Amino acid sequence: MAMKTYDFAYGRGRKTFTVEEDRVLKVVRTEEFPPMEDIRGGVLEAIRHPIGCPSIEEIVKPGDTVAFICNDPTRVANSFDFMPVLVDEMNRLGVMDEDMKIVFALGTHRAMTHEEMVEGVAKTSPPPPRCTTASARMTATSNTSARPPAERPCTSTRSSATSTT
Repeated sequence: MAMKTYDFAYGRGRKTFTVEEDRVLKVVRTEEFPPMEDIRGGVLEAIRHPIGCPSIEEIVKPGDTVAFICNDPTRVANSFDFMPVLVDEMNRLGVMDEDMKIVFALGTHRAMTHEEMVEGVAKTSPPPPRCTTASARMTATSNTSARPPAERPCTSTRSSATSTT
């Protein structure tokens, strides 16, 4: 029986596995495309001139509260590239840092550390607005941050009563 080896990017590394070739029904791959060279410009173009909906200026007003939903570390989204652009744009539109929150959608994945949250949304200082996690296991929340919102901390909002697994 012929064996086929597959290798793919996984998190910060790679995964390789071998499987019997006759057990493979189909290999599905995404099309190759060049990476966006001007991330800031691309993000601003998309939110200022979206297709089929109002621009960000028409939606967000000074004093609004904003929540951003980001992937957890199991999904590669490079949030650290575009979140600073979005936060800056919200500030430009009159949304204060303390009125922004970044929520990491965990599903049933493990909780994220403070360092993973910061690393996930910001390459450089200052730290991002308040960060929290949302999990399918959460039944109640309690803010575990010791830093005041003015310092733009990432905090982990965790369940005080979680399901057992």
